[in-house]
This record gives sequence, structure tokens and C-alpha cells, in this order.
Amino acid sequence: MAQILIRRLDDEALGRLRSRAAREGRSLEEECRLSLVAAATRPDLLRAVEAWRAAWPAIDDDSDPFGELRPRGSGREVDLS
Repeated sequence: MAQILIRRLDDEALGRLRSRAAREGRSLEEECRLSLVAAATRPDLLRAVEAWRAAWPAIDDDSDPFGELRPRGSGREVDLS
């Protein structure tokens, strides 16, 4: 089996991987392996994101398309890991 070394991994991303590994009772190495395999086998997700980006209307100026939305407080924290 092949091995890889990943340099300059963002500390925040590594922290999320560690947290998810601990939550699932796996080692960090196993969590990274499973994440890479899942990402490599989901080309449909990548195509969907690219299609969404292509369909999003281009903005030629510096206007904020969401500027008219009224904030409703600070919101709640969401764990996306």
C-alpha cells in the first residue's frame, strides 16, 4: 500500500480531524485515511459544487448580494466536522 506525507496542513483542519477521530473512537491516521478515501470516491459532489458555482450569477462590482438581509443576532455555533 502507498503512503503519503502531507505538509503544511492547517491547524484548524487537523484539530477537526482529531476531534472527529476521538468522537468515532478511531486513530487520527484512520480518520485521515477514511476522509481521503471518501473524498476520492465522491466525484459527484465535486461536479455538483462546480455546477453550482457556474450557475451563480457573476457580480461585476463590489456589491454584497446578501447586504439587504437583516441579521438576527449572533446565531448559534455549528460543528461542521
